[in-house]
Amino acid sequence: MLYGPEEIRRIFIVSLPVLGDALLTTPLITAFRSAYPKAEIHVLVRSGAQAIFEGNPDIDRVLTMAR
Repeated sequence: MLYGPEEIRRIFIVSLPVLGDALLTTPLITAFRSAYPKAEIHVLVRSGAQAIFEGNPDIDRVLTMAR
């Protein structure tokens, strides 16, 4: 069963620890925001990569994981 945009309330994304992979995650986040505009989007990143995601208007919360 697929869920519609109105039914998705939270999205949790785990970014891979490699910096290049973290950068490539940003278009995915933008696509999620476009598809699910009312959902909360949280991203889990390794410390050191959080600067890539902080300030991104498509992300509601950045969670940092210690190395």
